Amino acid sequence: KLLTNKIESYYTPENEEDKTLVFESRFESGNLSLAIKMSDNEYNLLLQNDINTKGHTQWFYFRVSNTKKGHTVKFNILNLAKPDSLYNYGMKVLCLSETLK
Repeated sequence: KLLTNKIESYYTPENEEDKTLVFESRFESGNLSLAIKMSDNEYNLLLQNDINTKGHTQWFYFRVSNTKKGHTVKFNILNLAKPDSLYNYGMKVLCLSETLK
């Protein structure tokens, strides 16, 4: 039998009108350290440093829930810091969206 441990969220939306996003990265390779809500449409994010670097972060992996159709949100990744990055040469962010039934 597959073991599944439900991790309790750090935040639970208060009601249906609550637009606060719920972030999670407590899974393998997840590296979000902190999410700060600036407004309903903007969040500042801090990542954990990549292992075996001198403080660089060049990737990110986390989950977001309590999303609403048509609601646009801006993520400011404050410490995605490296002298150069493939994002400067056209690399795009991969985003997966699933509808729960």
